[in-house]
Amino acid sequence: ETIQRRLSVQVWIGCVLWPHSRRCVSVREARDIAAAVRETAAKLGTPARTVAVFVDEDLSRVRQVCTDASINVAQLHGSLDWQEHVLRAMDSWPSWLDYARVLRPDEAAQEPSKRAITTADGRPPCYTLIDPGRGDGKPFDWRKFSNERVLGPDPGLWMIAGGLHAGNVVEAVRVTNAPGVDVASGVEVSTDGRRKHESGEGSADAYPQHSGRVYRPRKDPARLEAFLDALCSVYGGRMI
Repeated sequence: ETIQRRLSVQVWIGCVLWPHSRRCVSVREARDIAAAVRETAAKLGTPARTVAVFVDEDLSRVRQVCTDASINVAQLHGSLDWQEHVLRAMDSWPSWLDYARVLRPDEAAQEPSKRAITTADGRPPCYTLIDPGRGDGKPFDWRKFSNERVLGPDPGLWMIAGGLHAGNVVEAVRVTNAPGVDVASGVEVSTDGRRKHESGEGSADAYPQHSGRVYRPRKDPARLEAFLDALCSVYGGRMI
């Protein structure tokens, strides 16, 4: 709601279903988040969708989780071979289930034939996310990034991710000309109240552990507002 009151843009709210992530949520939590997103979008009259995030996941579980959580977009992290396997089988998926691809800059540039893979019935992705890691806040050198080399001549909607925060997102967008961005660690604090590193970059030590307990991070309103200020300065109302 904070984002959509500041920027009239398409918003994608991610629910991480990868069990090795500190942000992993249960299917029940994902269902509740998806319901809240639909309610807020209807109230504000602005577009928003919930995305289930998977990493090298079994195809049947991707389909089942999205069905049980009432989420209609699956974001696919993993090797290009795994993505090809999943996408080739999507002709058997329900028509309401869309997908988003995640490409590592180096991997996609090295294997251009696989970056253009679509489903068997030719459905394009909702968007393509350029992320050098697995949603862990790992940055990459935007100055060496060529969207045409990585994405091809007709990429559709694409976004960048990887260690973005209020202090660097303006430069990242200006250098890459990305029409959208993905942020998590750069607007988070630990649930025990401790802030992440001021840089906003991901780190194994950024989230404290006490007595073996791993604290799930949460979004920090002040950091989110600072990030939105930066986006307004570079995008204005131009974001997709």
